[in-house]
Amino acid sequence: MKSKYGIFLFALFAVCCGLLAFRSLTGDSVDMGPLEEDEKISIDFPDNIAGFTTTDLFGNEVTSAVFAEKDVTLVNIWGTFCDPCIEELPDLQELSESMPENAQLIGIVGDVKSARNDEYVEALSLVGKNGITYTNLLADRSMKFMDKIMFVPTTVLVDSEGNVIGEPIIGSEVDEYKKALADYLNK
Repeated sequence: MKSKYGIFLFALFAVCCGLLAFRSLTGDSVDMGPLEEDEKISIDFPDNIAGFTTTDLFGNEVTSAVFAEKDVTLVNIWGTFCDPCIEELPDLQELSESMPENAQLIGIVGDVKSARNDEYVEALSLVGKNGITYTNLLADRSMKFMDKIMFVPTTVLVDSEGNVIGEPIIGSEVDEYKKALADYLNK
């Protein structure tokens, strides 16, 4: 009896390890809508996200020096497969248009690593369909911090040097993004 139980536990462990390895290899993330206060998730997110060179959806080179253009940047990491991410795009565009001169919004499309996949085409379509004018970046290998992203949308505030301000906001929480931005700007 004990050996059957041991075999079962070993098989369960192997399946769990296989699923984690598959997630790691594919880069799949889980989409999340708004969370209740008692459901808030904490992740180990880096203190600084500078040091990258990538392109935006239109092929323009963008480095982390983009943060130096403003005092604060709201960085929204989203995915083309994520319904809550897609649903908040118009609200993010509206937020982007209402930001003061010293603030900006930048999106990072987490499932678009290059311009050579179906997700890239989908991202272009979503940006066009929703009238998005703020910059959206490809999540290429130079963005080491993307390894920490397990859920989308994930949104962070960063200063002009790419230092993360406060905790990441996980889930579609546009009002929380606005509050974090206002709190920082009113310091």
